[in-house]
Amino acid sequence: MSISTFQLDTIDPTPPWPYNAFKMTRPKFPPLTSRLCILIIILLSVCIYINTLKGEFIWHDKFFIAEKGAILQSWKNLPTVFSSGFCNFKNTDISQGIYYRPLVTLSYSLDYLLWKLRPAGYHLTNIFWHTLNGIMIFIILLLLTKKRALALLASMLFISHPIQTACVSYITNRVDILCLFFMLFSWYAFIKSNETDRNIFTALSLFSFVAALLAKEAAIVLPLLFLLHIVCFKKIKKQKVIFYTTAMIFTSCAYLLIRYNATRSLGVQSPLHENKVALALTMLNVITDNIRLLLWPSNLSTSDAFLISRSIMENYTFVSFMIISALIAIAIYYLKKDKLISFCLFWFFITLLPVLNIIPILYLRADHFLYIPSLGFCILTAAILHKNRAFLRHSLIIILIFSILTISRNKDWQNEISLFSKSIKSHPQAKEAHACLGFAYHQKGLHEKASHHYKKALISNPSYYSFSRPGRILENLANIYYAGHLYKWAEKYYQMALEFEPEDGNIHLGLGNVYYEQNQYQKAIDSYQASLRYSPSNSSAHHNLSKAYEKQVGLKK
Repeated sequence: MSISTFQLDTIDPTPPWPYNAFKMTRPKFPPLTSRLCILIIILLSVCIYINTLKGEFIWHDKFFIAEKGAILQSWKNLPTVFSSGFCNFKNTDISQGIYYRPLVTLSYSLDYLLWKLRPAGYHLTNIFWHTLNGIMIFIILLLLTKKRALALLASMLFISHPIQTACVSYITNRVDILCLFFMLFSWYAFIKSNETDRNIFTALSLFSFVAALLAKEAAIVLPLLFLLHIVCFKKIKKQKVIFYTTAMIFTSCAYLLIRYNATRSLGVQSPLHENKVALALTMLNVITDNIRLLLWPSNLSTSDAFLISRSIMENYTFVSFMIISALIAIAIYYLKKDKLISFCLFWFFITLLPVLNIIPILYLRADHFLYIPSLGFCILTAAILHKNRAFLRHSLIIILIFSILTISRNKDWQNEISLFSKSIKSHPQAKEAHACLGFAYHQKGLHEKASHHYKKALISNPSYYSFSRPGRILENLANIYYAGHLYKWAEKYYQMALEFEPEDGNIHLGLGNVYYEQNQYQKAIDSYQASLRYSPSNSSAHHNLSKAYEKQVGLKK
């Protein structure tokens, strides 16, 4: 017997050691139950947005909340909230009066009962509603797709996407969060109504539609989304389609009638709205920019500087037209191939309709306009990732990147100086951002910096769209010079401001004060009287007018 033969014969085919212990095994995760998914959504939302609790009242928060412009002082005034434009129940003349959002006023007022003027409480409420939206997204997608992992991923993408900071970190933009919640709840009740044929769900669906409209006018597209649902997901009895269509059209018409009666307005006009062709072409670029921000959320800003497009043959405009056309063609093509993809693409375009300046609004684009449309993007991304073999790894990487960017962006919303400084860094041509940063420095008493940014905001560049009001900026500049006792400069800027805002009582009052300090009492009297002509209840103008009369009489004696 050879040595090799002996060795082979003596090897035990069943070794005593547990060699299987050395094999690599996949870690075992707990089963992905619905409760666990909801817990994950809650934890993700809280972890990402916990740093917003340090934020101050900024920008419009100051008027709506700190100055109680959108807070009921007495619940006896509740009917007035439903019969007036947003904040007009406070008898103000600000542009917010063109909006009709009584549910938002109620939300702020309830917060005031709980938190008084502590910003952290209002931020906590925003986080709460944003988290509820994430949970609603998960529940609805689970009903539609029966795929728990896909539903969870879409919800986590929505919760963590950096574009949402404009709504969650900024108290004023709670309007979009509330609007989406009631739209989602209406959609959920619509699905349950079709599954169970129970009238209670039909009633809840219609009630939630009304609530969404009372939060923000963007909910007006919900009937189109229901029709999209019918086309993409499930055949519904003809009688039910007719009922829902009739009920929602009636509700929408009643809402529009009540809204117009309360606001007496169909939108805010700007010079660009007079040129419909330029507006339409520019909005093509805006849509493409929205898509870019969803795919690559960088350079987020409160104010964008948009080049006005004059021809479809301009490079960027033509590319925008081709991209939008391609996406619509894909959405139509996939109606037979993969209806979830079609649904997501159409959701994006349909929910963008209210902010495409069909009815004029001040902004061409704003980050918070994407809060509702971004849901289509998040579901589409989740559906694509769900088909990938490396689903878990790629999903976690994207959510981690989004979460880091969101936490970082939240820091910009801590105060006005950090917010508008970042906006100017992203878009140096944005006149509105310069004006807001100037005002922030102005309030801090940093007059030199304030003056610098006010003057930047006054630089005319007709190639870019702007809705800034030069009269207001000039008035603020005049106030700075008046505070510094530079009366000649203050007089110059007040007079320039009146060229833009000839019926502004406060500017006439400021000019009167300048004349008073220079002992030009007759000019001061004329300015105070002009102020009272446009603002009869201005107590400062009444008081200063009486002082000017006394001084004038004293001089005559």
